[in-house]
Amino acid sequence: FQEQLIANLGSFARMQYTHDCSKLQGFIPTHGQLQEQFDKMAADKNIPFEYIVDGCYARAHEMCDQMAQGEMNNAKMFVMVENPYGAGKLTAENKYMKAKWWYHVAPMVFAKDEKTNKVEPFIMDPSMAPRPLKPEEWIGAMWDEKTRIKIDVVRNPQFGPLEATGPNETFEESVPTSKQVMANYTKELEKIKEDYEKENPPAAEPLAA
Repeated sequence: FQEQLIANLGSFARMQYTHDCSKLQGFIPTHGQLQEQFDKMAADKNIPFEYIVDGCYARAHEMCDQMAQGEMNNAKMFVMVENPYGAGKLTAENKYMKAKWWYHVAPMVFAKDEKTNKVEPFIMDPSMAPRPLKPEEWIGAMWDEKTRIKIDVVRNPQFGPLEATGPNETFEESVPTSKQVMANYTKELEKIKEDYEKENPPAAEPLAA
């Protein structure tokens, strides 16, 4: 799938670090089961998905933790610009904020098509879409196709980009940090939403005839 991903993305993308994720612990869900898990995580008020300017590493860790507890296979995919100091960035936007990243990360899960039994990877990222995305869809949603990018496929203990933070030995070592980051950004997001609602009050309902 890695070879096919790069073929789909073109010459401005390359694979960088790749762990062997062919024997992940956990079951392979159907597409329906995958969407059910996605919706459950997207509804979790303790994961600030709409705070997109930072915290993807913490959100990804929490989602992997939840999926591991449900015995669903999971890994992580990191996408990084080749030159963090250059003009090109990964971008995202919602009604509360705009984001520019030198990297972004989300969980990757292998799921099975109920009709064909074909197994493919999907990215679980409620900050970007209302459904699991194929890796090229996920990358395409934040990439201008002109900036050179590199991709890491790693096991779920990896908390930050391997090139920047080094390898993580255990999943548990990063759990306290991920919980604290999410708690901090959940509070910030609540304030941002309050200010947004004050500045953008809902339109008054028209009077009945």
